[in-house]
Amino acid sequence: MRRTVALAAVATMLATGPAIALQPCIGVSNQGQKLLVDDITGVQSLLLDILEQRVDAALAKLQLESRSSAVHPGPADASTVRVRALRCNDRRPDGRSTFNDALVRELNNYEVVLEVWAKTEVVPTEGGGGHRAIVGYAIIPVRHYSPNA
Repeated sequence: MRRTVALAAVATMLATGPAIALQPCIGVSNQGQKLLVDDITGVQSLLLDILEQRVDAALAKLQLESRSSAVHPGPADASTVRVRALRCNDRRPDGRSTFNDALVRELNNYEVVLEVWAKTEVVPTEGGGGHRAIVGYAIIPVRHYSPNA
């Protein structure tokens, strides 16, 4: 009986593919609202470099704006920044399906407001050529409170 159950489990895993487990993000369990910025992956190109620079600039701007809107503006520490941006190395969601109920509940409990990731890819010549950037995101409170939205 155990052998049959084990074989059925292996067959199911092979048919559906392995579950994608995200790498943990350092600092996600710290107190306060967070924006998680996952790895930017894809074809190494000038576009990838520009995308990373723009993301870094947007994060710096968010930190400044968040700090200036705090009740007592001051140095960028956890007590004065309303939304902290965290870089999550080696974390690569595979789209909407990655954010199952358990993960969304965990992120919501950790006060994650938004998770963002991006990748670059080559556009085929028949599509105009060049490169394009694709940015994905999950608005965690919406996914938590309205999972079908």
